[in-house]
Amino acid sequence: MGRKSKAERLKIHLLNIFIIILLVTLLLSINKIKDAGILLVYISTWILILHIWLGAYYIIRYLKQENTIINYVLDLAPLICMLIGVLSFHRLEIWGASFAILFTFAITKYKIINLSARNKLIKKYTNKKIRNEIVSVPLLIFLAISAYMFKENITIIRFLQIMTLLSQFFFVVWLAYIKKVYSIFRKS
Repeated sequence: MGRKSKAERLKIHLLNIFIIILLVTLLLSINKIKDAGILLVYISTWILILHIWLGAYYIIRYLKQENTIINYVLDLAPLICMLIGVLSFHRLEIWGASFAILFTFAITKYKIINLSARNKLIKKYTNKKIRNEIVSVPLLIFLAISAYMFKENITIIRFLQIMTLLSQFFFVVWLAYIKKVYSIFRKS
């Protein structure tokens, strides 16, 4: 796929700085962990940040795009959602809603890239990402609504927190090792 352009290197550098800021923010927010359930969502947040960082890196590195307003919006909006998610990992309803919105933007971006792509690897990658990540949106919406509706029921909240972490582990294994989504470009 060639050498990185100056603009690409700058975007990757800015992405890395943003992710480091998020990780430091998450580290500094450790005092928000009041029980084991919140710890589970805290760990889930780490996993999501790393997953989203990898996806964003692949978008910048391999899925060349035009510098349009819509692309800037589709780049910036998920970063804002990710920041909200990091700041609210202790509030499951906000956390779920922010990441549902993030994945909606990500899927939209992948679809736009897919429709304009001529490269078969890019089409294959974006198709796999869309097919595998689309399930995240309704699940995260369900999580957010359930957490809001049952916020006083600790048993349901704990169940949701456990399922959140288990689903993160499953999704990482599913994407990376079963579907091998991230190995597509290594073959080229």
